Amino acid sequence: MAALFTNSVDGKVPARNGKAVFKCYSGECFLSQVWIAGQEAGRSLPDSKREMELAKKGPGEEYALLGTATER
Repeated sequence: MAALFTNSVDGKVPARNGKAVFKCYSGECFLSQVWIAGQEAGRSLPDSKREMELAKKGPGEEYALLGTATER
């Protein structure tokens, strides 16, 4: 079992849809943030040692995968 501590990231308004944000460097991508639909705050994950190593070599790109909220 593993545990990972995250930090809160504030949003301006509750997100209608959820999203996962990834930072990518030289073809390697790392999960950076998770936002749950309907919540005002998301969660930010700490950078791994590998991510920090790649970030030193140059800027990365950020990508977001969006999910839609289901009707109940």
